[in-house]
Amino acid sequence: MNESSDPDFSREMAGTSHPQTASPHAAVHVLIVEDDRSYVGLIRTMLESGWTHRFVFEQAPSLHQALDRMRRSEFDVVLLDLNLEDARGIVALTGIAKVAPDLPIVILSGDDDLTLSLRAVKQGAQDYLVKTDVTPDTLTRSLLFAIERKHAERETKRVALRDSLTNLPNRRLMLEQLIIALHRAKRLQRVLGIFFIDLDHFKHVNDTLGHDAGDAILQQVAGRLRHVLRASDIVARLSGDEFVAVVDANRRADLIGKAAEIEFQLRQPFAIRNEEVFMTASIGVSSYPADGVDHTTLLRNADRAMY
Repeated sequence: MNESSDPDFSREMAGTSHPQTASPHAAVHVLIVEDDRSYVGLIRTMLESGWTHRFVFEQAPSLHQALDRMRRSEFDVVLLDLNLEDARGIVALTGIAKVAPDLPIVILSGDDDLTLSLRAVKQGAQDYLVKTDVTPDTLTRSLLFAIERKHAERETKRVALRDSLTNLPNRRLMLEQLIIALHRAKRLQRVLGIFFIDLDHFKHVNDTLGHDAGDAILQQVAGRLRHVLRASDIVARLSGDEFVAVVDANRRADLIGKAAEIEFQLRQPFAIRNEEVFMTASIGVSSYPADGVDHTTLLRNADRAMY
């Protein structure tokens, strides 16, 4: 079946973004991946039957066209049939989940198959609805709940991978990012610098000024490191007053200048309770590939260099 060109049936939504929650005042942008136009019309009727939420629709009759629309527009939720001409069963689900892992997906299937439904949820779907059982109430609730559940999943993941004080990546996320950065540096034949940064005598700050002051300094350190590093670089808080930065460079010599920039930033006074507190930092640097080719060796060598 050819994709509908009716502007009221398929609406473009370029430039929209995923809401954190399904606000009743914001339109919910739904991508309906279904090749039966008459059933898409029924879905539209059900979602427009008096609920406080406003739904905006766009339809794709195949997985290929759905992926194309996802590249051009952003959606809040996908309503997916598992019996498409170019993708049947779990293949349709994994095809979308791979491209947009943070996008909520609700399965709307003609198959009342418990095994398939459990597998779909395990593979990333937020819900599995059987077409013959769907009502306007169940469909609307399913879409809205899927958005909320996905938001909760993202928030749980963010908390698990972020330092709660500075919102920088924690050790676990930093390791994941470093491994990816090493693969990229190897592929592009780039230099990668690993910086271990430790604040000198930080315990003295906590002992004399209190932990609130120490926390404020750590937050300011995080801000300064973000400022001196590019968005493509990695900066993480390992624990206490230990930070790690991963910097992509053309030459190993470029890392010397970056270390000097970091040191200069951290020598500037910190504003604590209308007073200025001065700190220094010890910085150790290792580089790929000169000082190691795997993340364990590079981190160990940067840690040793710091001392």
